[in-house]
Amino acid sequence: MEFYDEDKPRFVFQSRPSSSRRKTDDEEEEDHKAPSKIFISISVETWSNGEDIALLNALKAFPKEAAMRWEKVAAAVPGKKSKAACMKRVTELKKGFRSSKSGAN
Repeated sequence: MEFYDEDKPRFVFQSRPSSSRRKTDDEEEEDHKAPSKIFISISVETWSNGEDIALLNALKAFPKEAAMRWEKVAAAVPGKKSKAACMKRVTELKKGFRSSKSGAN
């Protein structure tokens, strides 16, 4: 077991190797630039007709006043859909329903 010693450093930082020459302004600016490419992972969830029907049935089964409604709705939908995915899908379905309803008039 090692005891705390005031003579020993508490934190060790790894320093960059020092160069004998000084960086130019362009090199300094290059060090502070953001990376030229940023990769973002976006998952697109697809919903089957059966999952949509199960989602709508779960919404009927668990009214707005139900405690932890969205967790229960997500659990009732096959395919291990998350609470956020279910909420997003309901929004999409409402939007599609409204646009199809307005187009029918």
